[in-house]
Amino acid sequence: MKWILHLLLLGTVFEIISCDSNSSKEKAASSSDSTMIPAPGTDPDITDNIPASGYDPATSDFKAAFVIKTALKNTILAKDISSIPADQRKFKYQAFDLNNDSLPEYFVAMVGNYYCGKEGCTAYLLDNKGGLLNTFPATEFPIYAAFSTTKGWQDLILKSNRKFYLLKVKDGKYPSDPAGEAVFKGNPKKRGTEVLDLKAAPYPAFSF
Repeated sequence: MKWILHLLLLGTVFEIISCDSNSSKEKAASSSDSTMIPAPGTDPDITDNIPASGYDPATSDFKAAFVIKTALKNTILAKDISSIPADQRKFKYQAFDLNNDSLPEYFVAMVGNYYCGKEGCTAYLLDNKGGLLNTFPATEFPIYAAFSTTKGWQDLILKSNRKFYLLKVKDGKYPSDPAGEAVFKGNPKKRGTEVLDLKAAPYPAFSF
């Protein structure tokens, strides 16, 4: 009987060790990306000839890019990511505080033919923790953060289908379909700040 009890005891100990080991591996796997955030001053995009100092900090911070990358992989594109070609899993972003709470929101421009068509490209607006605020499926860049505000949030001037629209926040979000909103008339450059001006300034492309 003693040898049976010893075997049972050994089996229990082995199971506990195995569970602890698996748990540790899972924790390590879940945090491995975050621990690999490069040090400040590292070039965020080695595919171009622009040094790290050549980028605006609002478009090139690795911690912000990690928040966005995690949101894209785990929630926003979780169901589609397996069908997205590896070379198309890229984005550019710009941090901008839209509601004056000292925490930036993130405008995210998806890069590549997978997200773009004749009417524009897919863009996302995320909160500071990576929560999805808005999806803009057919956007032409730049987007303008208007000088006017609604309920404490800056209005957006967004170009889609060759027209500018004025988007005002409703229930904490902007309308995702600009076509149903008021057409903006006038010069957006005089009425707002350019965000995601991809042609006028360098933006590093991040992979996810």
